[in-house]
Amino acid sequence: MNQHVNRSALLTSSAIATAAVAAASEQARAGGRSAARVSGELERLIEAKDAAYAAFNAALTVAWEADERYFVKNRKELFVDLSVGGAQSFHPDFERDYFHHDVRNDVIKRYEEHTRKLAGLEKINPAMAADAKDALNSALIKDLRTFRQVLRGEIAKRKAAGQWQAQQAVRTASQADLDTFTDICAYRCQNDAELARKSSVISYWTGPKFGEMQSEDLQVLLASMIPAGPEVGQGAAVESPFTALSREYDAAYEEWLVELARDVDREKEQALDDAFDALRTQVFDYVPTSVQEMAEKAEFLSTRWDQAEGLNPERTKQLFVGFGAAHIQQR
Repeated sequence: MNQHVNRSALLTSSAIATAAVAAASEQARAGGRSAARVSGELERLIEAKDAAYAAFNAALTVAWEADERYFVKNRKELFVDLSVGGAQSFHPDFERDYFHHDVRNDVIKRYEEHTRKLAGLEKINPAMAADAKDALNSALIKDLRTFRQVLRGEIAKRKAAGQWQAQQAVRTASQADLDTFTDICAYRCQNDAELARKSSVISYWTGPKFGEMQSEDLQVLLASMIPAGPEVGQGAAVESPFTALSREYDAAYEEWLVELARDVDREKEQALDDAFDALRTQVFDYVPTSVQEMAEKAEFLSTRWDQAEGLNPERTKQLFVGFGAAHIQQR
């Protein structure tokens, strides 16, 4: 999970944060099969995720309180008067780059508009147009300098009040929380109990809509289920049921693509689409009966995820249940 999507919205008070952390830890630990065969390493990764999430919520609380104190006496929106008339408004934001290049570019675009208006004058009086462009350029430099001074002054005020550092702490804690989740995704399970435990924990943290599971984490998760050694299935004498199912899936997909390209028989196209969708559901619902099949399924999905509707919540839920998650927590 690389970036939290507006994660500040997850917390409105410290009381909610405390309740969320307690519920998360209890429910995540309750998921899956017996923990008797789950390694201490996996449990430590889960505990690290619990701690990181609690730290993130605590940082959000501190940042919220810092904002409340600061903005009682200070404006959220600032203005820089422009030499060409009007003003450029902006909200200093820690999530932007330090120099707020997007605001700077907005100022430049306004001056470019005025420069384009000189096209007619340039045809009539090139010298006068050149002088006007020079004047605009000088005014732009002056206004950008003013913007920079206003921005630096505001950041200095926020740092003096501790508001800026509180926002920085939120970003740091958010990334740490994301990283601990990725660590769980990357853990290579040694047995079915660990796989069920890992699946239950991940399904809990991503929520019923799997809204916080990033595509990068999905790839890490699937890669963790593929043996790091020889190619999956190497030397196997008997074809597994999943291998046969995956072959049907690929054949159905190719047949549907051919008919889609022909674009002459909509009924046949829809029938093939329905057949492919049914096989796709079977792939997601398939419960591996061995470590080899688990690896085959993970490897198969890792190369066909776009065909499987991306991070569709229902498909992701099927995936976790198929890998042994005993309970998909609804929040």
